[in-house]
Amino acid sequence: MTSIGTGYDLSASTYRTVIGLECKDGVILAVEKLVQSKLLVPGSNKRLRTVDLHVRLATAG
Repeated sequence: MTSIGTGYDLSASTYRTVIGLECKDGVILAVEKLVQSKLLVPGSNKRLRTVDLHVRLATAG
């Protein structure tokens, strides 16, 4: 990151919330809606992913 703040370094220091809740019938995963950048390929920055039939992954940061 540069000290002058060129705009490209802003997303590297921005963190988002991920919440996981356990219920008696299952689990709820929630993430903040992403603000799309013109520098990203649309759909390339998913934060909820399917690992397996019974496994989900939520990422933040």
